[in-house]
Amino acid sequence: MRRTENVFIRYGVRSLIVAKFIPGLSTVAPPLAGIVGVSMPRFVLYSALAALLWAGTWSLLGYLAGDAVQHVTDVSGRLGAALVALVVAAIVGYVAVKWIQRRRFLRKLRIARIGQEELKRDLDVGKPVLIVDLRWVALALRRHGVTRVRPLAGGFPAWRDSGLPVEPAAPAPGQVVVSGS
Repeated sequence: MRRTENVFIRYGVRSLIVAKFIPGLSTVAPPLAGIVGVSMPRFVLYSALAALLWAGTWSLLGYLAGDAVQHVTDVSGRLGAALVALVVAAIVGYVAVKWIQRRRFLRKLRIARIGQEELKRDLDVGKPVLIVDLRWVALALRRHGVTRVRPLAGGFPAWRDSGLPVEPAAPAPGQVVVSGS
């Protein structure tokens, strides 16, 4: 708004002519003309001149490009189904690329989970395991490059519901057990 006001103050009522060609400025220029104190006859004159210039410019461009537009229409009429197929193929290609990008993104977010039975087997054979009762920690560890992180599928409620032991056991050599809330 401040920038538009500065343009209007600098160029005065002549900025009404240019304002028709600049999106945003065409909306703000008429109220600014009133704020600055442009008289009604002068505003109408410059606004009408701007409208004629704007309409004339686009009409002239349409006239000059008329042959080219007619040529494009003729060619597209002859191509018909092939042009439609090309547009459809482009849209399908775009959607396919976006779908593949989405799948890759979701694959990065996915974390392999360990089942209750598999964790119980690992504990029974004495495999070194770090058990953390904070699911968000697994995501943070993955972001920091720790790749062997697998949250327990269903969490500890699923462990308990499957009838597996929940009382603390003495850690095996090399095993660390951390619990928290």
